[in-house]
Formats: sequence, structure tokens, C-alpha cells
Amino acid sequence: MLLKQIMQNIAAMKQALLFCLAVSFALLTPLSDISAQTRYIKKVDKYLGQNDTAKALTTLNKYIDKKPEAAQLYLKRAMIKIDQKHYDPALVDLNSFCSVNKTCGEAEYWKGVIMYKQGNYTGAVENFGNYSRKFDKAESWFYLALSHMWLQNYNLSMYAFTRSLEVDANQPAAWYNAGVSAYRYGDHTKADSLLRRAQELSPEDLDVKMAIGLNLAKQKDFIESNKVLRSIQDVYSNKGSVLFNIGLNYFHMDEREHACEYWSLAAEEGHGQGLTSRKKFCDKKPKKGRKK
Repeated sequence: MLLKQIMQNIAAMKQALLFCLAVSFALLTPLSDISAQTRYIKKVDKYLGQNDTAKALTTLNKYIDKKPEAAQLYLKRAMIKIDQKHYDPALVDLNSFCSVNKTCGEAEYWKGVIMYKQGNYTGAVENFGNYSRKFDKAESWFYLALSHMWLQNYNLSMYAFTRSLEVDANQPAAWYNAGVSAYRYGDHTKADSLLRRAQELSPEDLDVKMAIGLNLAKQKDFIESNKVLRSIQDVYSNKGSVLFNIGLNYFHMDEREHACEYWSLAAEEGHGQGLTSRKKFCDKKPKKGRKK
């Protein structure tokens, strides 16, 4: 009988504890506020679905004036402004979100996006770095890697691309840019492996083929490099660059006649290095013999 009474008391204590926790949570985050924010955002999404961005922003502005403590509304408005490329006002909203929400969370990532879009790669590294230490998101690691590339921190960019690919391996752009980072870092064996993987995922990507061709040349495989470069010489956006590098490969193989031929073609396409190389190595007049 005593044991039964004790068990009943313990059960009652558990119920009381759960009730206290529920009340505490309700005091911290009122359900009415969460419901209101959700209702407001759904209405804004409705206008956005109708491509009426102006009305969506007008509605958000009204809601924020009414509920300035509603953090999600600032984040929503920041997303719209980022889409409109109004980066500074978006940053103000993201800072407001962090202040009201007491923690930045997803806003840290979007701050990084704004920094990257504005060309502030040092700031982007800071924001994406902070976010990636807490959240393992492929896009954040990818942007962090690109930011390091712009700062010429190629070893750090390779690391960040690797982390991005660990989260999502189906990213041709990440494989390609990791390969470019390895190329610029001087690790041409690794660059070849990364670029070949990018080509497997995106076999028609001409930038990938161009990078493979250039990397083969760095490995002194000039014949294979020219095979790859010739496969894109008529369709690559910067045809002059392709022609110049084919000529450069011939020059390294000591086939100056072919080198001059391709440098001349590159010069005709407006490629500066092609013109310079042709003048330096191909347009020299034979020296006249000394007069007796």
C-alpha cells in the first residue's frame, strides 16, 4: 500500500514538472507570437507567389511596425532585399534579426552571401567560417572556399571545397573550382584528379576541358594537352586563349613553326599574349651579315 502511494506521488511530481516546463517555454516563446509570425509570412509568400514583390514588402513593413519583436519577419524581408540586390538594407535587417533573436543562426550565412556579392571576401570568410563551425551546410563551405580563392588562399579553399563535397558530392562546380585551386597551388596531380571528376559530372563543360588542358601542359604532357585544347578551339568563349596555349605547347615541344602559326591565329582573335609571342619569337628578321 505504501509502495503504491509512493508511485502515485512520483507520477504526480512528473506531471507537475512537465507542466512547469511547458509554462516556462510558453513564457519564453508565446504560441500566439509564433502563430502570428507564421500567418504573416504565409501572407507575404502568397504575394511573392503572385510576383507582387512590392505588395509583399509593403505588407512586411506593416507587420514589422506592428510586431518589431518578431525576428522571422526581419529575416524574410532581408531575403527579398537580397534577391533585389539591395544588399546594405538587407544587412540592416539581418542585424536586426540577430539582435531580436539573440543568435544569428541562418542570418550569419546570408551575411556571408552579402559580403561575397559586395566583393568583401575577408568579411565573407569571417561570416561563412562562423556559420560553418556550427552548421555543416554544403553551400556555406562552397562560398567559404570561393572567398578563399579570391584571397588566393588556395590551400584553405581546397579544404573548404572538400568539406562542401563531403556534404554533397554531386557538385560539378565544387569539383572544378577545387581543381583550379589545386592548379594554382601547384599540386597538378591533385588538380587532374579533381578536374576529371568535374568532367564526369559535367562532360560538356568547356571550362572544365580548358582547365584539364592547361593542367596537362603544367605536367609537361603537351601532346595530350593539345588534344584537349583542339577539341574546344572552335567553340570555347575565349578562342584566342585556346589558340595561344596550343601554340605555347608547340613552343615547349620545340616546334616553333607550329607555335608561330597558332600565335598568329590567337593574335587575329585579339589575344594580347599571342600577339606579343608572335612578335618576340616569330617576326624577327634574320640578322644581316657584317660588311667587310
